[in-house]
Amino acid sequence: MTGRGVQSRGIQEQRRRWSESFGSDPIVCYRRRTTGLSVSKQFECAEERGSWAGKYSLNQSVILVAGVYSAKWQMQQNGQWLIQTEVFTTLKSFTANSYKR
Repeated sequence: MTGRGVQSRGIQEQRRRWSESFGSDPIVCYRRRTTGLSVSKQFECAEERGSWAGKYSLNQSVILVAGVYSAKWQMQQNGQWLIQTEVFTTLKSFTANSYKR
């Protein structure tokens, strides 16, 4: 689930959404910073949590956004770890020209 509440399901849908987003907006950029990780050997899963920030353009303005996220990782039978679900929560949003340091 995106920080704005948009839900998607499956790899193909996610690829399509990211391709459209990056293809239509040359400045779009998102970064995440992991602040914690909890692993369950018993259930072969893990929770990753952290903060994220990004930027995109909207109506000829640069929008800056930031928040927190949580991701559930699940170990596959072949030993590979894959993300099963992610939830991003937007906590801040403002235009770049209104940002003051």
